[in-house]
Amino acid sequence: EFFYDWNTGKMIYYPAEGVDMATATFEYPTGDHMLSFYGVKNVTLKNMTFTGNDDQSWENSVYSCSQATSLAGDYGSDTKAALYFSNTTNVTISECLFHDMPTMGVKFTGVTYSPTVESSRFFKIGCTGIEIGQHSGTWDENTNANYDIKVYNNYLDDIAWYARGAIGIYI
Repeated sequence: EFFYDWNTGKMIYYPAEGVDMATATFEYPTGDHMLSFYGVKNVTLKNMTFTGNDDQSWENSVYSCSQATSLAGDYGSDTKAALYFSNTTNVTISECLFHDMPTMGVKFTGVTYSPTVESSRFFKIGCTGIEIGQHSGTWDENTNANYDIKVYNNYLDDIAWYARGAIGIYI
């Protein structure tokens, strides 16, 4: 059993009797995103593995532009990703592993304050590894501003194997 504690900003998991948390594997049925966060503050995801995200609509709806991060006519706001964040403050992704997925690894959209992606590994990612921002072509502090961005000490390999025009990191 699990739940998200809005007061502390933590996802809590209570294992079933006999489950060894040191060797446990968590699986989640895939869809647009493995995890989605809207309007959250002070969230840290650390030492987690994300793999296998695969939404069948990806193949039919991707618009392979130069960055390969947009869906046709939508400037990429709904592009599939393992982790999707919208209008967040102080989100940290640290020491995580992302691999073997045709989608993006991490996507921040909307107004984003203080996102940090650090010391994580991305490999065999079909599109962009890390995207922060929404490339709508127009700066608007109310819909697509990004502040205090920190992306460092990450390892990216075999990025854009599906969407060949994608890039490793898009800010």
